[in-house]
Amino acid sequence: KAIANTAAASALGKMLNNMCNIKDIDLVNVVRRDDQMELLKNHGARYLVNSSSKNFKQELSAIFSRLNVSLAFDAIAGQMTFDLVDALPIGGEVMVYGGLSEQPAAANPGKLIFEQKKVSGFWVSEWITHQPMLKMLRIFNKIQKYFSENDQTTIHKRVGLSDAVDGLSTYMENMTAGKVLVKPSWK
Repeated sequence: KAIANTAAASALGKMLNNMCNIKDIDLVNVVRRDDQMELLKNHGARYLVNSSSKNFKQELSAIFSRLNVSLAFDAIAGQMTFDLVDALPIGGEVMVYGGLSEQPAAANPGKLIFEQKKVSGFWVSEWITHQPMLKMLRIFNKIQKYFSENDQTTIHKRVGLSDAVDGLSTYMENMTAGKVLVKPSWK
């Protein structure tokens, strides 16, 4: 009934928020700045938590309890994984799919042992190799239909191949603004 996602103002986070709204699934969007909260509110997000808030852990635990969040997708790792595990109910799971913090994912061993909580990893490239072809075709068709009807990725800037390094810097300075496309020029 309810899930959570970190780095929720990212392109993937916005897509997940939109999908959850369509499917009537409660989604707790975890962001790190107030302007990201406003951005997601404008995209129809109902549940938002700011990890920079001094009361973040209490707010996260309260909303997880109220909505009965049992699965959290984590693009951050490090302390974020620890906080998500702590906030989840007994039997909850954190699925780490990124490492934006550049820190090891952490968890209180007591929560894993005595509350049967889990931390797992997900890498889509590896997952795809273990799926039957027919299943993948159905998934790709659903994804294509979704994008054609519901969502568009925000493109912040387009740069030529010679400006790719500057484009990467631009993206790293403000990922929330949208993607930077590198377009090779052919002569």
